Amino acid sequence: MLFSLGDQIYYEWLSDGVLRSKMENYIIIIKSIEYPPLLIDPFGQYDQWMEKYYNLQKIHFDNQSKHDVVMSIEQSFLSGSKIYIKNCNTLDSLLYPLAQ
Repeated sequence: MLFSLGDQIYYEWLSDGVLRSKMENYIIIIKSIEYPPLLIDPFGQYDQWMEKYYNLQKIHFDNQSKHDVVMSIEQSFLSGSKIYIKNCNTLDSLLYPLAQ
C-alpha cells in the first residue's frame, strides 16, 4: 500500500512523525475519500490528521440545529464536496430524508 503514496508524501509523513502502522490507515482514507461523499470516524482518531491533510467543511452537531446540519450535508452531496461531521449520535435519522 505504501507504494501508492509516492515518495514525496511518504517522506513528508515520516518527517511529520506519522508511524508506518498509521500510514496504511491514512492511505485507506485517502483512497476511499476520493469516491464516497461521506466518511465517518466514530472514534475520533483522525481528527487532527483530517483537518491538516484536507480542507474540509466541518459540521459540529453541538453548534448547529438539525435543519442546518441536513442542509449542509445535502449541499455537500449535491456539490460533491467533502464534509467532516463531529459529535454526531443520530446521523441515521438525519440521512433518511436525504436518501429519498
